[in-house]
Amino acid sequence: MKGSKLADIIPGRLRTTTSASRVAFSRLEHWLQQCDSDHDCAPPNDVPLPTRVLDVGASETSKTITLVEPQGYSGSYTTQRYVALSHCWGKSHRVVTQKDNLEDHKRGIDVTSLPLTFQQAVLITQRLKLRYLWIDSLCIVQDDPQDWEREAAKMGGVYANSYLTIAADSSTDDSSGCFTTFEERKNLLYAAMDSRSIGRKCIANAAALNESPCLVSMPNVAIVSYPDPTSFLFFSREWMPSSLTPGVTRGHPRVYKIGKFGRLFDPIKEENLSKRGWTLQERLLAPRTIHFTTGEMFWECQRCLLAEDGAIFPRTFPSLTSIQSNRISRTEADLQDLQVDATHQRNYPPQPTWLSENLRVPFSKTFGYFGDIWLDLIERYTARQLTYEKDKLPALSGLARLLALSFNDTYHAGIWRSHIPMALHWQVHIYQPFHFCDRPEHDREIAKISPPSRDFAREPEVYRSPSWSWASVDGKIEFLGLYVDKLVAELVECSTPPAGRDEFRKVEQGGFIKLRVDPIISNYI
Repeated sequence: MKGSKLADIIPGRLRTTTSASRVAFSRLEHWLQQCDSDHDCAPPNDVPLPTRVLDVGASETSKTITLVEPQGYSGSYTTQRYVALSHCWGKSHRVVTQKDNLEDHKRGIDVTSLPLTFQQAVLITQRLKLRYLWIDSLCIVQDDPQDWEREAAKMGGVYANSYLTIAADSSTDDSSGCFTTFEERKNLLYAAMDSRSIGRKCIANAAALNESPCLVSMPNVAIVSYPDPTSFLFFSREWMPSSLTPGVTRGHPRVYKIGKFGRLFDPIKEENLSKRGWTLQERLLAPRTIHFTTGEMFWECQRCLLAEDGAIFPRTFPSLTSIQSNRISRTEADLQDLQVDATHQRNYPPQPTWLSENLRVPFSKTFGYFGDIWLDLIERYTARQLTYEKDKLPALSGLARLLALSFNDTYHAGIWRSHIPMALHWQVHIYQPFHFCDRPEHDREIAKISPPSRDFAREPEVYRSPSWSWASVDGKIEFLGLYVDKLVAELVECSTPPAGRDEFRKVEQGGFIKLRVDPIISNYI
């Protein structure tokens, strides 16, 4: 069209140049209001405030925040909505609450004295017209062991009851900030989310080698098929830019769905915050999170995950609600529908779920889906990093405490009593590429592209857990699928005495486990 700008015809995937802009906040407010009105994700209004919170003032003009202790007051003040911050501490110089400045912080903290991530968390809270903000390093007395133990035990509830959690995903420490700048974004190679949804699930590592493909046409789908029948490329209308759809304009961009045809994936997975151990339970427990990532904002609630550029994702990362409901919603009929690969004892569900693609169905039939969920989480968790090795169990203690109440189970140094036989079957993560054909040239080519590897594990310097628990080593671990009829042992007794008042955080030396082995089978072990 003569005289028209290309941007008017093809508006593209629209993102703000910085998440600090008013346009970005308007989008965040819209997401929050939409979730409030259409979903049931938000916690009840009468949930008590944490022991300490930061009062950020009534407007953006407030340049002083105050550390308050709501339990010291009466009335509705104790049950106001609050925001929680999930961030990476790092090793930069930071402002923390300690015994010697606790009273000073109660009198007021100059916002400009705070590291950038905290300053921007205060701004976000103020712009959303919310009054209270919880930041762990300011709301827990860091050099008071008793206060830390008491408050850390409540940390799971703090995130689970927050009205909103702010995740500074792109930051590497508390001075990096929540928002990426325009300069950072303009140098970032941006790829729309649908381009990362790479197509239908196919057999792993099945690849053709320099052989001419042929094109097969189907309605709305183009398939490039190689002579090897296990190799396909699919192109679907799902991947056509939403901006090319007739009637889509800059003012009315179209939402596009991820995973309806292509694979599901987690767009937050590669962010800095997703590589830290403490933040796994924070993301899992928070009912609603605004993610400030390197490239754009994401809204995550119990129903879905929304990208700033218009993509909508099913949640692939678990939540407390999905864990609690998954155990009772799964039926024996669901299990019978799953295809079992006998060679690798792995199972590929016909429909995507938030769980990893490799469900342990035989285990689930006896021990319940809670067992599968927990093992899946531990595999994710051990791939993350902790600044202090002593935090291995404490960084999961808030989640463990809430799950113990939900499932009436006993926690033993990272393992649940109800499925101890399976949870003992772990090893250091090993990657061995495989494929489903007997052509040796495939073996050689795959080894070049994706060579086998093994993670390294080391024992902690200070005792942390019995040797039979995954928590006894540092390194990525994996659980090996076992058929229930192959189990030859059952639990007789297990003991892991807690080190302190909190049974979910640390254990003393002297833990033990007793198993009974089938006397007939034991002769062959």
